[in-house]
Amino acid sequence: MYLAVTGIALPRSTQDQSRCGNLVSRTELRPGDLIFFMALKDKQVDHVGIYLGDAKFVHASPSKGVVVSSLLQDYYVQRYHSARRVIP
Repeated sequence: MYLAVTGIALPRSTQDQSRCGNLVSRTELRPGDLIFFMALKDKQVDHVGIYLGDAKFVHASPSKGVVVSSLLQDYYVQRYHSARRVIP
């Protein structure tokens, strides 16, 4: 889907995606940036979403399918790992 919208191909795995593009601080997020979350147990990146703006992001929920969530929810605040900008 990212390729269809941006013309940019991403690696398949979340781990590999977390090394693409340029690191972005949480305060500098722009729509289209990839945001990464980690499992609290092993501190490994295991989930990715696409930032939409206004503290919202779209991602695939294992239980609900594709959803829009808030970065301000405690669940995501605790698991936030990093963000990368792959769109110039």
